[in-house]
Amino acid sequence: MSKPLAIKTQNITFKKLKKITLIILISTVLMACGQDNNSRIIPQKTIYETIKDLHVTSLKTFKLKGKIKTVIEKYKDINIKDTLIDFSKYEVTNSDITKEPWFLGSFSKKHELNFNKNGNLDHSTHVHLDESKTTTKQCNYDKNNNLISENETTIEYDEFYPEGRTWKIQSEYIYNDKGHLIKCLWNGHFVFSYKYFPDKLQVEHKYISPKNDSLVSELITYDKYGLKLSSQEYDHKHQKGDLWEYQYDQLGKTIQEKVTYQNGRSHVYKQRKPDTSVKVYRLYDEKNNCIERIIQDKNGRLAIRTLTIEYY
Repeated sequence: MSKPLAIKTQNITFKKLKKITLIILISTVLMACGQDNNSRIIPQKTIYETIKDLHVTSLKTFKLKGKIKTVIEKYKDINIKDTLIDFSKYEVTNSDITKEPWFLGSFSKKHELNFNKNGNLDHSTHVHLDESKTTTKQCNYDKNNNLISENETTIEYDEFYPEGRTWKIQSEYIYNDKGHLIKCLWNGHFVFSYKYFPDKLQVEHKYISPKNDSLVSELITYDKYGLKLSSQEYDHKHQKGDLWEYQYDQLGKTIQEKVTYQNGRSHVYKQRKPDTSVKVYRLYDEKNNCIERIIQDKNGRLAIRTLTIEYY
């Protein structure tokens, strides 16, 4: 913290005093602005909520509104010459091509999500775009709506396994008596653990092997909005590794990442300017959820994603 400004009061005229006061006020405002750079127009949340949200899929994950029971998303390419679309019904914008093509399921031909009455995912089915892979997931919660387990099954078809080959991932989530997530187990062996330092808005995240060896860890510092400000990595001997630092805009979107390596060198990754050559046509339902999204690239090619929503 900087030392207080010392001002000699001898031989100071009223005019000089006004000038000094103005300088102090301007400095104070600038300091306040500098300290308020993380003021955002997004909800605040605790580090405990932040860690839980890393693992839970919910309606807010997809920015869906209302009491939704089921969402079915379908995707297809369409030929503008072979279809008649009344574009006057749609809201049209030029959007960032890197964000618009995928909504619920990346590279999915069909994606079905079923939510419980608390707005968290109950079960889902995801069919890959070329139908070569299907993934299903079942989520289970305790009486406090904490995620306690997930069972994910993937079946993949190819020329070597025409009848399909299957693999499963079972995840278990363990909480302390305060309801804070402290451990995640994958297939009963591999462990992620969390240790909280709420006064510093920090979380220690450890990766532990089936032999109970600490592999690597990271000390993550968050802001009051649950955004990751920095991540200090450590190796299995707890020697410092790379340091990652993040900057965001008011909406919480990443605008810059900086990594400082062990050798002292650093590199800055800045958010690229968005490609707004894509036109997106959106149609909304009465709950203001987007139920149809037509994406037109700069060559005029169209792709359409439709959402069929069932409400409670």
